[in-house]
Amino acid sequence: LSRGHPLDARAAGTQGAGADPRARRRRPATSRLPLRARNTLLACLHLFKALDPRVSVNEVMAFLYVCENEGLTVQDLAVVGRLTQSTASRSLRALGPADSEWSLQPALGLVRAYLHPNDGRSHVVQLTDLGLDLRNRLDGLIRQAEPIVRERAAA
Repeated sequence: LSRGHPLDARAAGTQGAGADPRARRRRPATSRLPLRARNTLLACLHLFKALDPRVSVNEVMAFLYVCENEGLTVQDLAVVGRLTQSTASRSLRALGPADSEWSLQPALGLVRAYLHPNDGRSHVVQLTDLGLDLRNRLDGLIRQAEPIVRERAAA
């Protein structure tokens, strides 16, 4: 936390020669609130970050579009994801396997690209076994989802 932030112990005057050393260990009053550690969306993002901490939002979006539209091309992703063709291409290539010349870092191994049968300049993208596994894990989390904001009981 930055200096001066309300949750920063230094802002409360607990640092310095005469400071009580136990005061630094005290939790701010806001920590007594019932905190929700993780919702479904965050849990899904953590699955991606566990694969590689460098994964980007565009790569997550690209993966999700492939999950819903296996066989899409880079051009298809650019249109449906509202991305430039360059960003769509880089995002899909980052999801490819490490052993492919087509792939870029972080090469997560979630998709594999094949030359389009009717257009040799384009690639068709399919999920790998690892991609299918991740898709199934995401589906499981989504099925168990709880609302971020729960309905309040009528008083």
